[in-house]
Amino acid sequence: MDPIFSHLLFLIITLSLFAGRGNAEKARALFVFGDSYADTGNRNPYNQSVNQPWKQPYGLTWPGYPAGRFSSGKIQTDFWGDILGLPVPIAYELLKSHECKATAKKIRQGVNFAVGGSGVYQAFGFITVPQQVKQFKKLIGRSHGFDSHKLSRSVVLISVAGNDYGAFLSRSNGSIEGLIDLVKPVVSGIVDAIKDLYESGLRNFAVSNIYSLGCRPQIGKTFCNSIYNEIAALHTKLLWESIEWLRSDLKELSIIISDLSSAITHIFSNPMQYDRFCGFVRSLLYCKRWGWSVWGGGPGRKAFI
Repeated sequence: MDPIFSHLLFLIITLSLFAGRGNAEKARALFVFGDSYADTGNRNPYNQSVNQPWKQPYGLTWPGYPAGRFSSGKIQTDFWGDILGLPVPIAYELLKSHECKATAKKIRQGVNFAVGGSGVYQAFGFITVPQQVKQFKKLIGRSHGFDSHKLSRSVVLISVAGNDYGAFLSRSNGSIEGLIDLVKPVVSGIVDAIKDLYESGLRNFAVSNIYSLGCRPQIGKTFCNSIYNEIAALHTKLLWESIEWLRSDLKELSIIISDLSSAITHIFSNPMQYDRFCGFVRSLLYCKRWGWSVWGGGPGRKAFI
């Protein structure tokens, strides 16, 4: 496993103990909500010719072919599945091609509702996280395979890594005026999703923070722009505070932050360890092999995570 994910082993031990409630028990299922850092095939899998995650060079390093991920390799969902000892949950959109009995079998160990480009709000025109939660509730409501015990022993991954802020910056041509006012509503939306899922019977959550926006190459170029990073810092601060409040307010809740920010910071601090896709340093500017900008839609955005 990549070094930057070694810290997740500690986190997963915390999850496996389910906040110390009784004996440790293996997670029963993995449910995933969010964006392209977690999407394993929900971006229109039935029209793959026009969707980037179903085209090369995605999937180049793993599994060797495009597999619906915005990455040349594994993403958060894959790693969480590995650590939990669960298969990668089927993408919700792929369930539409199965009959009822097949669907019941497929969802037994979880479902992935995450969609690349998603956010708390209608960031880039894709289904939002609150809408994904509604899909979950509708699906589970029709299923007889998830009683309260199984749901309470399942794990939820929520990845909201900044599309709401990215969409704002796209509309404002990079101006951050007014962006800070969006942070509190975005974090509140994440909290509302957690509470909604908790009320459905789920108890164990891993929630991604966001990385330093000002260190994205198209913003910071060869340095990190501290103005943008203040937005990410505020998001992380409010998210931590909200999670502490949830822990004290919701009985039997087990929740941690999946530290996406530290993972990416580690990559930027140790670039030569990840010099495996067109050369990491060269990839920050342009991957000539494929003719794609690596960040902002190119494969390297998640290739090294």
